[in-house]
Amino acid sequence: MQRLLRFDDLVGAGYVSNRVTLARRIRRGEFPAPIRLSCRNVAWLKSEIDTWEAARVSQRDQKQPPLPTHGRSK
Repeated sequence: MQRLLRFDDLVGAGYVSNRVTLARRIRRGEFPAPIRLSCRNVAWLKSEIDTWEAARVSQRDQKQPPLPTHGRSK
């Protein structure tokens, strides 16, 4: 069984701060879409949030230039 995260879990983990921003990111494809649990309840699969987070870290690492050596060689 997969672990589900509710909105408060996302806020507590620092992924989002409000529902408007969350909805905008989902619409733009910048955040995983939730699954509907009932007519008024949604949740996110923790595995999808973990994958999203890993992709963001990888994207950041690919964009970072190497640290300058300030003319020093080893």
